[in-house]
Amino acid sequence: MKLCLGVCASFEMEARAVLQAPEFSSLRLRTYEAACGWCPEDSALPFPEAALLPEDGSDLGFLGFCFWIGKRPLPPFVDPALVNRVDHCLFLFAPREVIEGFLSQGCYLMTPGWLMNWRQRIERWGFDQETARAFFRETTSRLVVLDTGVNEGCDRELREFSRFLDLPGERVFVGLDYFRLQILEVVSSWRAKKDDSNKTQGLNSKTFQRFA
Repeated sequence: MKLCLGVCASFEMEARAVLQAPEFSSLRLRTYEAACGWCPEDSALPFPEAALLPEDGSDLGFLGFCFWIGKRPLPPFVDPALVNRVDHCLFLFAPREVIEGFLSQGCYLMTPGWLMNWRQRIERWGFDQETARAFFRETTSRLVVLDTGVNEGCDRELREFSRFLDLPGERVFVGLDYFRLQILEVVSSWRAKKDDSNKTQGLNSKTFQRFA
């Protein structure tokens, strides 16, 4: 039995980089669309069941899942023990106090995957350059990308996004170590669940043999 790990499409590059390690050979990756790219009125977006459910009966775990899980109950086919919930998706890449420190300074935080699609997000939100600048200027002091080291185009896109919004941009290297720990938490829960299941099956088998 393998574990199918569902992650936001914005983190696909980071997840694939981490899952190359031998200890994650039993994992397969599934992605769901970044719901934060939609407007608030789209908060009733349906659960992406078709995109996520494994066809071979593999177990299903989730990393982050801040939008889908935060706004509705877990679907019946999702085991809560295999979900690494976070209040903010960026808590997957650095400790809460680090992220909250940036946010308290008015920073608009992004991952490389989010940044690479900034033009589509601006368009989806219905902004042109003038309205986007006005919107961001209300709350944002600077743009900050949490550089995970998996995208060489990160600097270029940050410069262009900064120029588009007329805001300063900053790249902060975080790497993949913290993100890897978040994946490992899901994997460890899954392995513990498998061990418990195997022990139960073993006890049931011994009981059956005793009374056979």
